[in-house]
Amino acid sequence: MRGNPHRPPGPRRRWFQMPYRFNLAAPLAISATSLSTKFGSMTDTTDSLRASTILIVDDEPANVSLLERILKREGFTALISTTEPREALRLFREHPVDLVLLDLMMPDLDGFALLETFARLIPDNSYLPILVLTADATLPTRRRALSLGAKDFLTKPFDAIEAVLRIFNLLETRMLTLELARHGLATPRSERPRID
Repeated sequence: MRGNPHRPPGPRRRWFQMPYRFNLAAPLAISATSLSTKFGSMTDTTDSLRASTILIVDDEPANVSLLERILKREGFTALISTTEPREALRLFREHPVDLVLLDLMMPDLDGFALLETFARLIPDNSYLPILVLTADATLPTRRRALSLGAKDFLTKPFDAIEAVLRIFNLLETRMLTLELARHGLATPRSERPRID
């Protein structure tokens, strides 16, 4: 018997076409129409998301530059970045950010210490997403970052498309929680276990 014995007899079906080709130089096709399916009448959702203030914290200038290029290509305009972890605290306090992109392994003040400080500065019943971007993909590192308040985790080197999609997802969630708060339906902050 030839072929896969577990495949049912009959014509072979193709579920997808290969190879997929992505043009990383072109913006993703995320439109108000595609997002309005999720949000109903909020047709300006994409523009609102792109107007979000994003704080980028990484001690490597090349990483900061890469993230800025990716985000600018996607239409984000309110980008604040630093390669100095201590400067991140000042920027966080001075600017009402909607998302933080944070490296973990930095000199002087690492990302874990920043996560702890940010958690103390974020008001109760508030959702401010922090996306950790790090080369350390070990399970204890991921668990610790998530227990300290990170909402998502990407391992370097990361895929640009995946990073943008995760950023949009986190910003959509932030937008929805802000909308709930405007209607007096604040979401309670959960107590998560701390893992050191």
